[in-house]
Formats: sequence, structure tokens, C-alpha cells
Amino acid sequence: MNQSLSVEEDAEDILEEDYFFGDTESRVGSHKLYALVIYDISDNKKRTQFAKYMQAFGTRVQKSCFEVVLGQPAYNKMMKGIGRYCGAEDSIRLYRIPGKSQVHQWGVAGPLEEEDVIVL
Repeated sequence: MNQSLSVEEDAEDILEEDYFFGDTESRVGSHKLYALVIYDISDNKKRTQFAKYMQAFGTRVQKSCFEVVLGQPAYNKMMKGIGRYCGAEDSIRLYRIPGKSQVHQWGVAGPLEEEDVIVL
């Protein structure tokens, strides 16, 4: 069976991103770190609390994903707090990424709007 994708289904953006926004001083002097934090937390209350915690450090780019650019002290503070939100059935992953990288993206770009969560 020969399947072909339409242009819309195969639309991919390749972004060359400089996570320090061309600021060579950030890379050399202040040791800022770029990281991607991805999470799967089953408890609604804990997931909402974790999202609020992460908003203090970075930008939400998908429903369960934050990008952060931090100096070492703030990065260490963030790392110390992450574990308290992760239960036995949950998963939180942090990927440190070098200052310049290539991002492949399909679909909607940019930070997500804040979402209200109602727990009954």
C-alpha cells in the first residue's frame, strides 16, 4: 500500500534557535543553561501545582512542556523543587540543551495560552 502525505500533513518548520538570543556574554560569562522540562503527572491538582511552579522558571511551550533559560543558581533551585511533584506513577524529564540548536516543529508555534483547570 503506497501512502503519500499531503503538504499540510507533512508541514515541518525547521528553526535555528539561539537560546541565548545572540548574547555571547551569556554563554561565556554567566553560564546560563537552556533546558526542556517535559512531564506526565496523573493527579490534576499536583499537575496544576507543578505547572505553576515551572512558570516561575520558564515558558510553557506545550501543555506538558516548559523551556527554561536560567543561570546556575536558579537552575539549581528549580532542580531541587521538581522531585516533590513526581509521584510513583508520574514522569518528569529534564533535557539540558546547548545554547544553539535546531528544532523541528510541526503545527502551532509559540507559547501556549494559560488554561484554566477545574477539579470537581
